[in-house]
Amino acid sequence: MRAKKLIVLLACALCALALAGAGSLAYFTASDKISHGFLVATSEGGEVDPDAVFSIALTQIDDAGGQSQQGITYQDMKPGSKMPLDPKVKNTGEHSAWLRVTATFTQTQAWERVLATHNMDAKTALPALLDVNARTWELGEVNTDAAADTMTFTYYYAPELKPGEVARLMENLTLDGAFTSDEVDMLSGFQLKFRAEAIQRENTGASAREAFANYWN
Repeated sequence: MRAKKLIVLLACALCALALAGAGSLAYFTASDKISHGFLVATSEGGEVDPDAVFSIALTQIDDAGGQSQQGITYQDMKPGSKMPLDPKVKNTGEHSAWLRVTATFTQTQAWERVLATHNMDAKTALPALLDVNARTWELGEVNTDAAADTMTFTYYYAPELKPGEVARLMENLTLDGAFTSDEVDMLSGFQLKFRAEAIQRENTGASAREAFANYWN
């Protein structure tokens, strides 16, 4: 069986200040991204956005067990493998924020073929691979893009994220132990991409879902 590799790639933070016109609401938004790709031999990191007014930073566990924006390669992927991913979002700005994170699986058709052999549905089975903390995160929209062959799950963070606070989405990604080696081979090359998005807490809504529905384009 071919050795499986997981690489963690972090893109630099993207921060945008949205200023509305006269007589309308002015509010802040920010975002950051992290990608996990299989069978990728190189990695590259990103830089934290220098804007401290309204910004967030996404970090990933490193080889030493700390947090970093450098990539990690996991080798010898097999059925039942548990991989520490542990993406965290920190409010690096000066305002409280509502937060959501999207998790996008690529190669959805391959996933669906593998899952179908175990009588599993991708919309429920794929989130189960991520040990997301259901006490603080709520699964919202599930969107499928047939042309891109992706499925995206949106998680909303229930508490407001205050300046300096950190929100942990999950700790591990675990491949189902019922998968066979051949089925894992069928999934070779897939990517798992996370994107964190934040919107200011003040005057945008009573919850993250309401705020994003009202003001995120």
